[in-house]
Amino acid sequence: MELEQYPPIPELRGNYGPRFVEQRTCIELLPEVNWWPGKLRYYESPLSLAANFCALNCINLKEFQKFFGYTVGHEYSLTKEDLCRIASLLNEDIDIVESIFHTSVHLGDFDAYHVHGEKLYSDRVHYCPRCADSGYHSHLHELPWLKRCPFHLRSLELAQYTHVSASIASSRVSSTKKLMISRCRTWPRCEEIDPFISNARENVYLRLLLDWTRKSSEAAKEFSRGEFWNSDFFHQTGERSYNHLMGRLQKLESMPELIESLFVARGEKCHLETRHFPSSVRDEICRLRPNIPFWMIFAFFKDVAIRSHQPPPYMGKLRAVQDQIRRRHGECCCSWRREKAGWGYHWLKTDPDRRSNWRLLCPYEVALEELELEFGNKYNVLSKRKANDETYRFFQESKVMYDANLIEYTSEANVNADGYLCAYPQAWTCCEWKKTSPLQDLLNATADFEIDSAQFKINRWLDMIEKNRVHPSTRDEPGKCVRLRETDDGLLLIKWTHADWEEK
Repeated sequence: MELEQYPPIPELRGNYGPRFVEQRTCIELLPEVNWWPGKLRYYESPLSLAANFCALNCINLKEFQKFFGYTVGHEYSLTKEDLCRIASLLNEDIDIVESIFHTSVHLGDFDAYHVHGEKLYSDRVHYCPRCADSGYHSHLHELPWLKRCPFHLRSLELAQYTHVSASIASSRVSSTKKLMISRCRTWPRCEEIDPFISNARENVYLRLLLDWTRKSSEAAKEFSRGEFWNSDFFHQTGERSYNHLMGRLQKLESMPELIESLFVARGEKCHLETRHFPSSVRDEICRLRPNIPFWMIFAFFKDVAIRSHQPPPYMGKLRAVQDQIRRRHGECCCSWRREKAGWGYHWLKTDPDRRSNWRLLCPYEVALEELELEFGNKYNVLSKRKANDETYRFFQESKVMYDANLIEYTSEANVNADGYLCAYPQAWTCCEWKKTSPLQDLLNATADFEIDSAQFKINRWLDMIEKNRVHPSTRDEPGKCVRLRETDDGLLLIKWTHADWEEK
């Protein structure tokens, strides 16, 4: 489009000089934008809005973002004032604009209960064929935990296009545009409006979906209030599977049967086991927290347990679980072996009868090793260098624990002039956990719950390997099964139990 085709300078809004006009973008030169009230539809996706607006006004995404003042893909940062401004620019109802940018459809959208590691692909767009035929694409279609369109109850499909683009946002908008052109003959005008879409707010499936996701997220948020530790504290930020998350959310908030078919996973049946501890235990945790976090206390408690003349009760459960795995294993005929590779490991498919492979650990031996590392005598498993590092850490942390009045030295201990344990020479049983400590029962119960959780995960993993359903490197297991949170009257220790736990 040539510059001479635009309206003469006096007709433009504002007092622009000729040189300044030449530097303006196409969208800023036009006195009006090509849009009409009602063009935007409830729960439309921001991708669809961008694709429509760019097509109708013959502009690119960069000009779109400059005109509206936000970046596609970062809509979460928009404030109420931003939405009002966008509604004014489009001459659209603010309720419709809010349904596009500030949707209430979330599923455990916070740290305690959510799925970890959702990847955004720039060349993929999920869509409903019926919706796309009307030139409509909803952000509900992009939710990774929905498999059906809540408007038409049709299975969602995947469109994939190849782009050479500088940004993910530009590629996704371009993919949406190509999808709409291929499905809707009147796009971007969209002359044929589907009544299922125009009456979206009256859709019973959508209402139930919005209501349940809101209530379940609120219930999970309330249930995790005061949580300060969980059993995967350093390993992951969320669930690995929607099957696990859905099971827990449905335990906290029952899902209406009518919308069960919309979800990718109905969820495993879950149970809750809890133990309450009095306010004296909570007060002791609060006293120690500024200098010693709970994870450090718990780890040191397990280190002391393996050195103790009178190990805590959970050690008996650990040995029983290890014996159960050994009995299940029997005579080894495993075809998978783990081999060290660089800083990590990889799994090899081997001949069970070849003696050269016997030096490598099979899945059962790996399971026993994991239990020993986490709850037993890790020094029997670690390399000499790592064992020395752990020994040094133990004696360094013992100073803090002794000053906090959590441990006491045995008569065999070698103590230096400062009143702390000598690193060398030193007796194996050099300290014991104080039996008068208010934390004794809490720490033992936490370890007991963790061993239950580890046994379930290991047995499930071994089941899947034996049935040739997964590669040994695949560990699709529920996370954060054991949690600890503060309550108004003390502490609550929580253990999530999944469907086939009781069957073992």
